[in-house]
Amino acid sequence: MADEADRTEIGARTTVAGDIEAQQDVVVFGRVEGSIASTGAVIVEEGGMARAMIRAAHVLVAGAVVGDIRAAERIEITENGRVLGDVYTPRLILQDGGAVRGRVVMDG
Repeated sequence: MADEADRTEIGARTTVAGDIEAQQDVVVFGRVEGSIASTGAVIVEEGGMARAMIRAAHVLVAGAVVGDIRAAERIEITENGRVLGDVYTPRLILQDGGAVRGRVVMDG
C-alpha cells in the first residue's frame, strides 16, 4: 500500500454516489455507493461503508461492504469487517470475528 500522499481518501462525513477509478490506493472512511476500481489497494476503514462492486489488487475491509469484491492478489477482512456479497481472490485472510455472507471463490 502506498503512503498517504499517494492515495485518495473518502472522508468520514462524505458520501460518494457513482463510480471511482484510481491509479492509486482508495481509502473509504465515509460512504461509497457505486463501484470502486483501483490498480492499488481499496481499504474500507472501520466506520466506512461501501455499497459497491470493488475491483483492486488488494482489498482490506475493516468496515462494511455490500457488493462483490474481486482482488487480484488478496482480500483481508479484519475482526470488525463485514462483507455481504461474493469474494473472488487467490488469497483470503479472515480474522477471527470478521464475516462474509456470500460465496468465496479462491482461484490461484
